[in-house]
Amino acid sequence: MPLPVHEGSTCSWLHNTALHALRAAGYLEAGLWVLAPNSRARSFYERRGWTLVPDKILEWPGLDTIEVRYELSLHGPNRPSVKSGFTILSPRPLVPSTA
Repeated sequence: MPLPVHEGSTCSWLHNTALHALRAAGYLEAGLWVLAPNSRARSFYERRGWTLVPDKILEWPGLDTIEVRYELSLHGPNRPSVKSGFTILSPRPLVPSTA
């Protein structure tokens, strides 16, 4: 049975928690793959500011499976709101400082 994808659901909480962890770790963008015919999942991510990347498609030979790529900026104007109680840290470089 698929997990619910409505607001306030476990999926929403997991999504927001993952984005918070990525921001706290200093990542500036995130990406994910979704099965192309999975309209519920695609709507879930699109409502949260994820953008379809039309030129990135995975086709699985022999499985008749196609996945599409979504990306999200973790800073800037397209950043979705995060539930209260989370502190968003300033972005930092992905490469650790050697100093």
